[in-house]
Amino acid sequence: MTPKILAVMNNAGKLDRESLQALGNAFKKADRNMRRLRGRDSQLPDGEVGHSRFELLDLLRETQPTSPTDLATAAGFAGPSISRMLDGLAADGFVHRERSESDRRVTTLALTDKGLEIVERRRRFWGDRWRRALGGCDSGDLQAATKVLERIALVFDDPDEPIRPSRG
Repeated sequence: MTPKILAVMNNAGKLDRESLQALGNAFKKADRNMRRLRGRDSQLPDGEVGHSRFELLDLLRETQPTSPTDLATAAGFAGPSISRMLDGLAADGFVHRERSESDRRVTTLALTDKGLEIVERRRRFWGDRWRRALGGCDSGDLQAATKVLERIALVFDDPDEPIRPSRG
């Protein structure tokens, strides 16, 4: 575990070390599975939509029309990596780029019908998996998990920024 995670664990007050260790192990397993999922993206044939591309298309679905810069910011990607992804998505017919008539430097992005269809299909696929995986959980369980995951996200956000204690 990283020093920051250990510091959080040591200062967790009423939380017992065994429960924190179990949570840490579960988080690491989920993180490894996500990295493997993204790693498989590089092995897909051209024209296929892996998880990273799906996440970007799904975000575009929620924010379209938008600029490449705004999409990169929302996705947390650097400019060059999103440009390469968008080039591939446009070449595969999932994304449409349009230059502004009033300012040729401005480009807007939108999903094509093909892009929207793949997003809807993948959303159904992932929605079904989430429902099956969380089927035994009630709203209270999900609210508690959300709170814990939000706190975990703080651990990795900015290593130099102190983490403030949780309220409630």
